[in-house]
Amino acid sequence: MLYKFKKKEGVNSIAEAHLKNLGLNSVQDINNWFKRSIADQYKMKDLPIIVDKIKEYRDKVVFIFGDYDVDGTSAISILIWAMRWTGFKNVRYRIPKRCEGFGLNKVMVDEVNTFVMENNLSVNDVLILTVDNGIAALEPISYAKSFGYTVIVTDHHQPVIENGKTVLPCADHILDAAAIEGSADFDGYCGAGNAYKIARVLLGNDSRIELLKPIAMLATFCDQMVLTEENYVIAYQGLRVLNNNIENALPGLKAMAYEFGISHWTGVTAGFTCGPAINALERMYDGYAKYAVELLTSSDYSECLELMKILKQCNDERKLATLNAYENGILPQLKALESANKIKNPVIVYVPDIKPGIIGILAAKILERYNLPCAVFTNGQDGILKGSFRAPEGYDIKEHLDRCADSFLGHGGHAGAAGASVTKDGFEAMVKNMQQNATPFDPKATDTLEYDVEIKNEDLLAAITENEKFQPLGNGNPDLIFKITGFQIVQNYGSYKKEIGGGGVKFVSSTSTAVGFGLAHLASSINGPATLTLYGNISNNFFKKNDGTMSVTQQIQFVDFEVENLNQSEFTKRLASMSKQ
Repeated sequence: MLYKFKKKEGVNSIAEAHLKNLGLNSVQDINNWFKRSIADQYKMKDLPIIVDKIKEYRDKVVFIFGDYDVDGTSAISILIWAMRWTGFKNVRYRIPKRCEGFGLNKVMVDEVNTFVMENNLSVNDVLILTVDNGIAALEPISYAKSFGYTVIVTDHHQPVIENGKTVLPCADHILDAAAIEGSADFDGYCGAGNAYKIARVLLGNDSRIELLKPIAMLATFCDQMVLTEENYVIAYQGLRVLNNNIENALPGLKAMAYEFGISHWTGVTAGFTCGPAINALERMYDGYAKYAVELLTSSDYSECLELMKILKQCNDERKLATLNAYENGILPQLKALESANKIKNPVIVYVPDIKPGIIGILAAKILERYNLPCAVFTNGQDGILKGSFRAPEGYDIKEHLDRCADSFLGHGGHAGAAGASVTKDGFEAMVKNMQQNATPFDPKATDTLEYDVEIKNEDLLAAITENEKFQPLGNGNPDLIFKITGFQIVQNYGSYKKEIGGGGVKFVSSTSTAVGFGLAHLASSINGPATLTLYGNISNNFFKKNDGTMSVTQQIQFVDFEVENLNQSEFTKRLASMSKQ
């Protein structure tokens, strides 16, 4: 995308920019979050009652039902550790396979029934506890209650709405601040955040709660939860635990740092290095999400290193599968549509026989290409096609799907991302219906890039140091966009190893390294030495040198640039032509 550049109004310093993003007036407001957290003033309705009920099953059986993503597996892991440390005798967990769908279902309840019968137990001997799911599992929970099980739901998703009214499951207890208005001082927890709150109460003054903060941090970043109030505290303290003493961290996190070469943990390493690898397990193979739980709950470092091999292998396979699907299945379709001038809202393609777990990633690549709502469909089971939708900021794809609900067997999701299923015979009619009933959207309406602060290249180190004070950065506390002037390019390294939709381009000055991810198509636009004005994020880059020692450099991850002393109209024409390649 070609950007116009505009300075944000009312921002004159790095501190002002961050405080404005957080909706705060002073750094003291951030410090107050820490004070509240330490004092445990982020109250949640029924939390003590729920923990007391869980404690009743210390000598019985607890079945934890989670989800197959980072948040779900992290939430399970936090509770396993907390229960292990507090003397629970029999804690079991179950993660649905991707092919089974999301959350608790009747099959899982029947599995509990089988376990009870085979072990000559009573329903009173078993607690069903959901994490990161359950608030919408009305029928499965009603089914479980019909047998007499105690059911506790801990979730952070929205409840079912029928005729404008909230419908909650008939569980014995529910912990979901997003579903029950006014039930908590803060309602932005992810599933692992809820699990962490339970663990804190279970463990009391046990110092081992510190070891669980990094797991909650990992899920908070990977689930893209808003980094305000206690989520900010969880993220900050979780990163601090790992960066201050990784050797004393849980073995799984220690192995993760070793295998990924992480010398300094940030939100980026959590969300873009560790998170995709964990999610790749179930994306590639049904039932593999269990390896994430095994990794995060193992006490054996050697075992964790072996489990990391599985994560890395699945992640490598995920990257390759995604690349092949995009280049061989999706890109030819897109180019054909472009040639016929048939790119419409939404852009929908069908690619048979690819992993359903990667279609969301592929849809995101199409979104990057056109900045239009889009979807990728592939074969599911029994002749049913599964699709993943993505939408640009400002477009509600869930509402769009709701309007076209008759075209789908089922659908659900959020404004920016949703999923749906359709019969193979009904696919073409669905595409036509979606495009005919699309909300008008101009993909160029968001082509203005607002930057926060302007700095000179020689002031990069000082700016990074100041910016680091406001870590962790993420949703709700976004990384700042800097305008960096006077950047002297001394060498063009060309593009990195080709990735999905184009790799990165790297430029180096006498003092700094600039990396533009996904901008490989811009590399050939500059020939020879040139002076650039860069727009992007700044950070320290920690890495291990060949001799095993650690080093750090300053890094600019740029999203766009302007070339000085170059005819701007000609430059724009070249970029426009290359962006379609």
